[in-house]
Amino acid sequence: LIQVKFFTAEIKAKFASRGELAHQAQQAYHRALVQIYGDNLQIIKGYYSERQECAMTFNEGHPPSKTDRTTVWKLEEKQTDVRMALEMYRDAIRGEAEQLVLCTNDSDMIPPIEMIKADRPELKIGIVVPREQDTSRVISSLASLGDWSLPYVSYEALRLALLPDKVPTRRKPILKPNHW
Repeated sequence: LIQVKFFTAEIKAKFASRGELAHQAQQAYHRALVQIYGDNLQIIKGYYSERQECAMTFNEGHPPSKTDRTTVWKLEEKQTDVRMALEMYRDAIRGEAEQLVLCTNDSDMIPPIEMIKADRPELKIGIVVPREQDTSRVISSLASLGDWSLPYVSYEALRLALLPDKVPTRRKPILKPNHW
């Protein structure tokens, strides 16, 4: 293992059900990951954009109506997918790995994987679908591009991957949030 690249975006507290607690929990999680994995981990962040948008109102048993609209908040993750695609392609082209393992079920990753396969056919690509065992629905066109794939992450693998409740640091330990 050369490095794990973790692509994410910071939670916007005003949209999270737990508000600022959610943001603080995410920050603690990121600090704990860095503390445990050090240089083997790189956290690469996109961001969320927010805007008000008019959307068609859902009415059970009725077809969509373009005239029955409501204003909603549209929260959209930005640059995370593009950063993932570019980092993956860059690592492949630089020859920095014998294998890339992508943990996603996002069809937006199909074009960069196809490009990597065309430009570096000898490079092995694995696809891990980040879903629980009983809820898995793999995008078959994505999984078929990999040299291997895991259609779900088992409960046992999830249990074994949990961080400890307390991560020691040189100062104050990082504590697992109570609501986790």
